[in-house]
Amino acid sequence: MDENKLRDQMSFIFNKVMNKPINNDKSSNDILLKNQAVNFSCVHKHVIFKMRIGKLWEEVILLYGFEKLETGLDLIHHERKIVIELKNSWKSDNFSGKQYKFYTLRNYKRDHPEYEVIYGCINDYIIRDYVNKDGVRILTSDAFLGFIFGNQSEFVVNSLRSMISVYLTQYPLL
Repeated sequence: MDENKLRDQMSFIFNKVMNKPINNDKSSNDILLKNQAVNFSCVHKHVIFKMRIGKLWEEVILLYGFEKLETGLDLIHHERKIVIELKNSWKSDNFSGKQYKFYTLRNYKRDHPEYEVIYGCINDYIIRDYVNKDGVRILTSDAFLGFIFGNQSEFVVNSLRSMISVYLTQYPLL
């Protein structure tokens, strides 16, 4: 894909996903924190921001021929025969959540043997690229981004970083 066209499309997606006001919620409905004089606004903004970053990644990945799946798993690419469970971080799921997703991916592979099934994490301290005992390919960090974006991986990351930098200057989380 042409980089100028890609940058324009990512900019459009960025504005659609990120440029909505974040409600200044200063409260908590946690029973243990009731009546505490704590301002949860920063925490709330950070949580919303991270959720939007996850949505941003998903939308950008869709530019590369992927489609959203309606049930169970996240993304599919019919031409490349790939199904992905997408995570923003390796820590997004706890142990049982990960096991359930691996189970779901394994079953998809059993029912559709022509597809490669991937548990993909964008952010991880460790670059992982291996197939587990269930036949699920684990891809994280640069290995995942390179798999999705190919030789445009660095361009995509740097473009999104630049957009986020401008955004955080205009809308600080503190």
